[in-house]
Amino acid sequence: MRYDVIIIGAGLSGWAAGIRLSQYGKRVRIVDRQHYAGGMNSYYRRGDRCYDVGLHAMTNLADPANHAAPLNTLLRQLKIRRDDLKLCPQQHSCVKFPDAMLHFDNDFETLRNSVREISPQSADGFDRLCQTIQDDDAFNPTLGYLSARKVLASYIDDARLCDMLLCPVMFYGSSWLDDMDFHQFCIVFRSIFFEGLSRPADGMEPFINVFTRRLQENGGELSLGKSVQSIHMENGLVKIVTMDDGEEIAAKNIVSCAGYPETMALLSSPMDKLPARGELAYTETLFELDRPAAELGMTDSIAFVNASHR
Repeated sequence: MRYDVIIIGAGLSGWAAGIRLSQYGKRVRIVDRQHYAGGMNSYYRRGDRCYDVGLHAMTNLADPANHAAPLNTLLRQLKIRRDDLKLCPQQHSCVKFPDAMLHFDNDFETLRNSVREISPQSADGFDRLCQTIQDDDAFNPTLGYLSARKVLASYIDDARLCDMLLCPVMFYGSSWLDDMDFHQFCIVFRSIFFEGLSRPADGMEPFINVFTRRLQENGGELSLGKSVQSIHMENGLVKIVTMDDGEEIAAKNIVSCAGYPETMALLSSPMDKLPARGELAYTETLFELDRPAAELGMTDSIAFVNASHR
């Protein structure tokens, strides 16, 4: 069978691409080697329990009336009702360093007041920085790289506060060590602090089911538990995708969410030298508690904890 688009990876970006393309009449098939959809924001079952992995919080929980907000724009484009996702706003979160703590929630004034408390001399500079972040044309593709650390230091002379502001933003939005592009910083800062955090109230399974139904309503197809073994090219164009069970799928286009080096390794004519995968970015541990987390002193929605002073 021939498809207009094969999407490798049933994560949230793959879902968004598949739903959007199928809305325009494209024959779309999403494939993923995992047995549950969601990619790095999926879930798994152990007995009668369902455990979420990856998604600690969703960003961009702007007021529903703010039609220009990224989340509201995305859901409108995908024709998904926001109420169907059952998003629950965060209560409060923190950025915790050994000798200081920033508090924030979905009211930006909480962060602003917390900055004034731990670094009064930086309050005016922080306000000017926030205005620059609001005004930055961050999605302009012609903008070049700009060091976020250097920009922050030009407004705030408290190096510890700069590190504390970078901490959650880099966790969510940087693939580099020590620094990130300022325009990317602006995008993530807005989404965490100006627009706020939330989480699906009933976990990822019903959340992902909303996307599954939308894809299928558009005629899109989903194949879980199937790995791509190779992508065959002729004259620089995709011809056939071969699955691990031997199925061959003809496609005009491939959209891969598997990662750049991983995708290059699947090509029948790979590059001479594959890019390095780099260092391990993070590991994750899940705990099942026998009492409410608050009884153990954990009352924050998310705590970004840094063990060193920088």
